[in-house]
Amino acid sequence: MSQLNQSEELHLMMMDWEDGTVTAEDEIRLFQNLVDTRLAWSLQGMYGRQAARLIEAGLIRTPFHNRPHPAPLAAGISDLYEIGEKEDGK
Repeated sequence: MSQLNQSEELHLMMMDWEDGTVTAEDEIRLFQNLVDTRLAWSLQGMYGRQAARLIEAGLIRTPFHNRPHPAPLAAGISDLYEIGEKEDGK
């Protein structure tokens, strides 16, 4: 049997998360990956909402400066990236 590629592994982790069978550590790893790749915001809404909750709780970080995002949970997803880009000086 061949090793899983990164995409296949991510898909399996997402299925496990939906089934409620991931550990807290794996959930954080999954959502950090989804935020880093911006997939969290293009998947079903539950992924974006969970990512936003984990960001607000300081458990995962936005791609900008590898630190928790200062925006409140109510901020729009595009706001998350606009603020990060301003912090980067872009």
